[in-house]
Amino acid sequence: MQSLLAACHLAKFGMNENLLNIYYPLDKGMYKQYYAGPADGQKRQRVSEGWMRGKEAYLIVRAHRIFIHLFPGNEDYSRLISVTDLWCFFQAYVTLYPQDNMTPNRMHYMIEKVRARRLRIMKECCSCGKPFLLHEEEFTWLPCAVCEITKTALTAQNAQQIKAAK
Repeated sequence: MQSLLAACHLAKFGMNENLLNIYYPLDKGMYKQYYAGPADGQKRQRVSEGWMRGKEAYLIVRAHRIFIHLFPGNEDYSRLISVTDLWCFFQAYVTLYPQDNMTPNRMHYMIEKVRARRLRIMKECCSCGKPFLLHEEEFTWLPCAVCEITKTALTAQNAQQIKAAK
């Protein structure tokens, strides 16, 4: 019953039916009554990996850090997670970062890409020392995406302060 409830909640937050059936199979169309579609302002996510690099790469770094905290002993993503685990993972992320464009679909694809070795698990960032994920096409000597975003924001803020001081 708990698994069904978790699956229905994930459907309510826009998880695709074909992905939900991986975690908790039901007859075709059963999730449609709960499916709310993408939230306002959000596009429906596809299997694409574009969001895992570039400007939105910080999403996978944050999600990875939550994942390893929630599921100790599964830092390498080798153990499959249940629909209830995915729901807890999603809720933890949304609670900590409500403004981020993270969906259950993206979380599923992130886990899938780590398991397929398309995302590399890095033990520690050269800047903050925390673990992070890196897309296979990215360079390993760069700091994590969260540090890059922070550095960019601080640089922009410093530039504004200098401009205001003149």
